[in-house]
Amino acid sequence: MTSILKVDTIQDQAGNNIINESSDTITIGASGDTITIPSGATIDLSSATQTGVGGTNTPIIFAQAVSATSMTNGVDTKITLDNEIIDTDGVFASSRFTATTAGKYKVTAVLSVNLTVATAALNLFIKKNGGTLTTGIAKSNEGSANTVSAVANLIVSLSATDYIELFGSQNNGTTVNTNTGIYTNLSIIKLVE
Repeated sequence: MTSILKVDTIQDQAGNNIINESSDTITIGASGDTITIPSGATIDLSSATQTGVGGTNTPIIFAQAVSATSMTNGVDTKITLDNEIIDTDGVFASSRFTATTAGKYKVTAVLSVNLTVATAALNLFIKKNGGTLTTGIAKSNEGSANTVSAVANLIVSLSATDYIELFGSQNNGTTVNTNTGIYTNLSIIKLVE
């Protein structure tokens, strides 16, 4: 035999509501209560809609260089990132990420070139609104066609309309081109707060 219990409110012995249903909203516990899920229990939220707690970690972008950027000796050069692999919110254009949501962001960049002069250096700059946030440096230790990759990453607070760009410089003595594909890339992920 099947039994059905129909109630709108369940109270503890002191008369406090511990489960309440009103207008298709179920409230479990009251202010100050601790709700415990026992060890071994599973909460399946795979088909639920989450609101109010946790947030989301979008936007996410990942872009690579398909076209090489020509870097003149000793000149800070904006790096072309013309292959968007991921751009969840349409916030990456013209090699620039522009935040539309304030928050903390994880930014990681890789810049790669072939240097031909021993001890030549490659500098990578992650810039916010035109100002350098952090730098990655790689140095050549061979004399001929030495591939070097500079890496930089950080967590930064961004406001809506703040923008992030990737720049580089080198002192090889001549103009060099960036390596393309996965060798030169930028990824940005908004962190859940």
